[in-house]
Amino acid sequence: MARDGTLIHFAGKDDYRNRFFVEAGWVVIRFCEEQVVSQPHRCCRFIGNVLAHITQQSAIAQPFTDIP
Repeated sequence: MARDGTLIHFAGKDDYRNRFFVEAGWVVIRFCEEQVVSQPHRCCRFIGNVLAHITQQSAIAQPFTDIP
């Protein structure tokens, strides 16, 4: 939500943006601000797991295995 109370993100707009990037060959990962602020290590673990899956290199996720 913006400072003036208007919504910044909403499903339809995000769906359009996601589709745009996916069709261009990108992988879209979204986190809400609260997740990034309160659980940054878990966000990093998730990104590491996605990268490990995409590249088929499990070592990428290794540094994040101890993060709950």
